Amino acid sequence: MTHTISNAKTVTIPEVAFELPYHGADGGIIYTQNEAKAISADALNRAEEDMRKKYKANPYLTSGQLADYWVVRMNIRMKEITQNRGKVARTGSINPTTPAPRKAYNPC
Repeated sequence: MTHTISNAKTVTIPEVAFELPYHGADGGIIYTQNEAKAISADALNRAEEDMRKKYKANPYLTSGQLADYWVVRMNIRMKEITQNRGKVARTGSINPTTPAPRKAYNPC
């Protein structure tokens, strides 16, 4: 007889904003739109891997705790990739003229 223990979790982050500078102090372009997309995807995916490792080490964390950890790790990974130029947060830009665009994340 085989018994399976399932402790699967669904982790939902309703909204997350990736912020990267477009122009540098000299007016030159720092990241193109496609580079920014790739960097953001890398930060998200690396942080997801971090979150999965955290869950594996402690499968009794709640979905909310895992979501919080994932966002924190996304911000850390973004800073690593961009040398502290970018950031990730649950809220978007504080500039009301440039609200964060909404786009659903579709994992591969």
